[in-house]
Amino acid sequence: SLLLGACGGGGSGSSEAASNTGPVSVSGAVVVARYSGVDKDLESAGSAGIVTQNNSFNDAQAITNPVTLGGYISGNVGEYSPGNTFTAYDQDLSDIYEVRLIEGQQIGFSAFYASDADFNASTPVDIDIRLIPTSNTSLVDASETLTAEQTVTLDVTRTDDYFIQISAQSGASAPTLYSLSLSQSLTQSLSEQDALGAIDLRMLSREFVPGELIVAYKEAASNTTGSARSNGRESVSRSTDSGSRALLRKGSVGKAGLYRLNSDATSLMSFDTDSNLSAEQQQKWQTLAMMTELEKDPEVDYVEPNFLYRAFAPIASPSDIADARYSQQWNMPMLGLPAAWQVATGAGVRVAVIDTGIHPSHLDLNDNISNEGYDFVSITDLEGDLQSGPDADPTDTGTTYHGSHVSGIIAAEGNTIGVRGVAYDASLVPLRALGVEGVGSTADIANAVSYAAGLSNSVTTPLATPVDIINMSLGSQDISITLQSAIAAAQAQGVIVVAAAGNESTSALTYPAAYPGVIGVSSINERKKRSGFSNYGSYVDVAAPGGTAPSDEDNGTSLFDGFQDGILSTVFANEYSQLIGTSMAAPHVAGIIALMRELDPTMTASEFLGYLSAGSITDDINDPGFTSQQNADFFGAGLINAAKAVDVAGTPPPDTLVVFPGSLGFIDGNSSATLSLSNPGSGSVTIDSISANQSWLSLTGSGVGDYLVEVNLPSAGAIDSAVITISYSINGVPQANPIEVDVFVSKSSSVGDTVGSDLRVYLVRWQDIENALNSGQDIIEIYAEVGGVLNQGVYSFNFSDIPEGLYVLEASTDNDGDNLLFDLGEAKGVYPVLSAPQLIQVGTSDVRNLNFDVSYQSFLSSGSSVGPDHHDLPRRRLTP
Repeated sequence: SLLLGACGGGGSGSSEAASNTGPVSVSGAVVVARYSGVDKDLESAGSAGIVTQNNSFNDAQAITNPVTLGGYISGNVGEYSPGNTFTAYDQDLSDIYEVRLIEGQQIGFSAFYASDADFNASTPVDIDIRLIPTSNTSLVDASETLTAEQTVTLDVTRTDDYFIQISAQSGASAPTLYSLSLSQSLTQSLSEQDALGAIDLRMLSREFVPGELIVAYKEAASNTTGSARSNGRESVSRSTDSGSRALLRKGSVGKAGLYRLNSDATSLMSFDTDSNLSAEQQQKWQTLAMMTELEKDPEVDYVEPNFLYRAFAPIASPSDIADARYSQQWNMPMLGLPAAWQVATGAGVRVAVIDTGIHPSHLDLNDNISNEGYDFVSITDLEGDLQSGPDADPTDTGTTYHGSHVSGIIAAEGNTIGVRGVAYDASLVPLRALGVEGVGSTADIANAVSYAAGLSNSVTTPLATPVDIINMSLGSQDISITLQSAIAAAQAQGVIVVAAAGNESTSALTYPAAYPGVIGVSSINERKKRSGFSNYGSYVDVAAPGGTAPSDEDNGTSLFDGFQDGILSTVFANEYSQLIGTSMAAPHVAGIIALMRELDPTMTASEFLGYLSAGSITDDINDPGFTSQQNADFFGAGLINAAKAVDVAGTPPPDTLVVFPGSLGFIDGNSSATLSLSNPGSGSVTIDSISANQSWLSLTGSGVGDYLVEVNLPSAGAIDSAVITISYSINGVPQANPIEVDVFVSKSSSVGDTVGSDLRVYLVRWQDIENALNSGQDIIEIYAEVGGVLNQGVYSFNFSDIPEGLYVLEASTDNDGDNLLFDLGEAKGVYPVLSAPQLIQVGTSDVRNLNFDVSYQSFLSSGSSVGPDHHDLPRRRLTP
């Protein structure tokens, strides 16, 4: 049967082919993601040892801000495979970087074993990362210790010049690859940082009752000097350096006591009269300070705030969105979702995600995962999940966790962690039809479609009730009657089918997006312009955010700058990552349809297409650089708008101030941007004031509408930040919580960006991938490889004398020198995009202009260790 790839073609390319009677060549360029970097002292395959270069403060490696870089560190010397001189590794105990950081930035650090033999073994990662002011190297502003494969995040608490020190334990730490990322997304800052000391500032933003604590004492606790308490006593006295504080008993919670702070007691600290902390925040700080003191008491079993919990219902206002990384989801306010969420959340709607599966234990997904999921991959050569044939376990075991990422865009939970999905209360039905390499057969996909629609199939008993929506972020340029028939039958059952347009930047028809009645979705970037990778044509019905391509420009300036380039969503374990592609655009539309189906359960695909045709649920995108026909081909009916969609579905959104984007980045000389303020409601929203806290930042505009935001670059610092504060009223009532937009400025030059001098560009035969998956091998031999030739951030490559066949084109570093490519922690790239490899057909003509990007991946975390499943994936081996 035909092969379909995630978000891309299966067996047919869109590259330029030239007639050729001689040896066939394959050529193109690998573009380095802007603001990439690399550790100076890396391991390399061979007998030459590491020459350490950045192991001391005096020899610190200067890096740009922002940056995402890769590195190598090890506390040991040894061999990955004993006796193999090509796979020896050296000791590198420290990497030190020097950079200026801004208050509110976050440092992401991910560590991965260089050798699978060390995974979960007695040898730990055992790496420390420390944030040290350059003015005083005896101080440590923030630190984390990793003893396993893990992602951690450090918060920058003040603007300063810093050393970032990464240290391995001598004789203990296993050889480790790592990625280090300096985020441009700023967290909301508090002016009392220095006074707050050891209190975790993030706790001040958590919801709990100020002045109340729940305290449980150990059963064998005895009275000691300076304290008198029991679970039955009326009060608890504590002595501190700042005076005496009493907790008065308020009640019981099981064996614990509920206490409140005695407001008559002496305060633990005095706040300045010009403090920016509100009275409530000051009381919350006092509560946390008391909690910190009690935690030091050996007789205390545990102490915690009296947290507030909310029913997961529609939000009352944008200020209710509590997901920790929502500020980095530029895609959501672009679609008007803060307003739509006030009337719909997708509750009761079921969305089938036909993809690579889903990671079942992700804390931002698991409550929304239905038990109706299934694995339909029947071809042993494709599955790679160590189980033979279809089964009831749709776990995502892919290399990019494509299905998990797509699922998070649709329905990541509305909570206080991670991200928020478009329909965050919808139910996800994960149907695994694509194998570990993101490729699946039409037969398996058609069976999954039929199952989701409650129709008979050749694998398992269909669902008793059809799902509402099917999302397929996959495609091929080959038409399949089998799949088209399955989709038509599903549509007859009332299922609305959404599919990605594809990532080959071609107008060739891509299926299933081009099948009748399927909602075909193309991709736009952060500036509401066409993503350079996105397919286009008459079959495109609508556009949605999918990310920025390396070629995307705005007035001649590259948009691919590390700021809002990708779509942030869920991946493996409890990690988050940005991916780009029409695969990411399609689930936005599926999620918005889920909001509409909640409000109008009888809405059909024909009605939805009618709304698109009438322009009633989209915003126009008329790029002046395109003809009217090109605009229609690129964007269909325009950009999907969630607020308009719920209005059409029967429930107009309330008056809401929607601000897009939620943060602004001025990178590498960019000095102007547009800030859009809108109200999807029918009433009145007035802007009472809008101002910036820095004189080098100006705003031009008035009322609800677009504002020109400009930076006076000579006046701004090399690395600088600002906050735009918007106070507003709804129908004459001033709103208590102003909206703040973080602004980040970096004048750092991106010229000379590199992922290392030893980038390998290589072809893997699809037959070899199938054979490896079929036999359970964890190594795939590379068919042909060349070293990329670097010139101003672009590695050019050319393969000659390539025989006919299907290939995957990839690029990777080998920073740990083990001759194994495509590891986590290495810089990686795949044609056309990492999230959706395309099979390249090599025939009798040269294949040219195969251009794609390469970068180190930045992972964000909820703090858990990385799961082991990625160690079962086939890796690519260089022949020494």
